[in-house]
Amino acid sequence: MYAGLGWMLMWAFYKENLSKPIRVFLFLSIPVWGILMEVMQLFMHQGRSFSWLDILANLVGAIIGVLVYRWMVFRVMGE
Repeated sequence: MYAGLGWMLMWAFYKENLSKPIRVFLFLSIPVWGILMEVMQLFMHQGRSFSWLDILANLVGAIIGVLVYRWMVFRVMGE
């Protein structure tokens, strides 16, 4: 899921030509969202549990999405 979010975010950066501070803020929002979801699970007690590994998996997924997008743009599309 986070790989897809990372890919879509990079595509939005490319299409909108956003400034660097905005791009950094938006990219950081993906891992922050994953962390917030884990923290909410810690306090909900609805059969869900907090896990550092889930946070790490979300971050790795987002990074993979960004790397796949960059590979597609620079290698496949030749830009």
